Amino acid sequence: MIALNESTSSKYVTVGSDQLEAKKWVKIYIQANGTGDYTANSTTIYVYIEGKSQLSAPVITSHTNQQTVQYSNLDDGLTFKWNAVTNATGYIYAVKLLDGEPNPSDNETGTMLAQANGTTARTVTITQSKLAQNKWVKLYVQAYGSGYNANSTTIYVYVQGKSQLAAPVVTSHTDRQTVQYGNLGSGLTFSWNAVANATGYIYAVKLLDGEPNPSDNETGTMLAHVNGTTARTVTITQGKLAQ
Repeated sequence: MIALNESTSSKYVTVGSDQLEAKKWVKIYIQANGTGDYTANSTTIYVYIEGKSQLSAPVITSHTNQQTVQYSNLDDGLTFKWNAVTNATGYIYAVKLLDGEPNPSDNETGTMLAQANGTTARTVTITQSKLAQNKWVKLYVQAYGSGYNANSTTIYVYVQGKSQLAAPVVTSHTDRQTVQYGNLGSGLTFSWNAVANATGYIYAVKLLDGEPNPSDNETGTMLAHVNGTTARTVTITQGKLAQ
C-alpha cells in the first residue's frame, strides 16, 4: 500500500517517485462519503508506470562489420562515423587494436587507441601510425540520453598489410648451373620475368671468393648493383669474370 487515507476533504493525492517502480501497475481506489441520506460510492482506476524508452543503437555509416581495409590506403587515418540517434544527447566510444581474433564473449585484450566517455561528436579518426598491419580493430559506440535507456553497437574492421609480390624467376639460368668461361665472349647475361604489380627491380651480381653460403656474408667483388630499374636483364662482361 503506497497511500491510504480513510477520511479527507482533499481531492488529490501525490505519490513520491521513490515509491513507484517502472513497468508496474498502480491501482487508485477513491470512495466518496456523505452524511445523512447519502450512501458511499467509489471509483477504481489503474495507471501503468512505463519504464525508460530504449534508444536506437548507433548505425556505423563508414564501415560494415568484419570489413577489410588496406593499411597502405590509410595515410589519412582510419575514420569511423555513425548516425545521429534520435533523442540521444551524446555518445560513448572506444576503439581498440586487438591482440588476436574478434571474440565478443572474451575480454579481447589489446591496445586502446581512442576513448571518449561523453561527446556529441559522431566521428573518430585513428592515425596510421597507431595501427598495425594484419590486425583487427574493434569499435564500440553507445548512444545515451536523459530519460532513455542507452543502446550500443560494436563492429570489427581488419587492417590488411601490404600484399606480397611474387619472387622474380630467373629465366636465363637455373640455380647452381655451370657455364663455360670460353663461351662468354659476349658476357654473362642474366634475365628474369616481369613480376605482376612490380614497378621496378633491385639487383646485385657478385663474384664470390669462395663457395656459395647464403647463411654467411659471402665475401667477394661486386660486379653490378642497381637499387631501382625497370630493366629485367644485366650483362657482366667476360673481362670482369674469373675462371
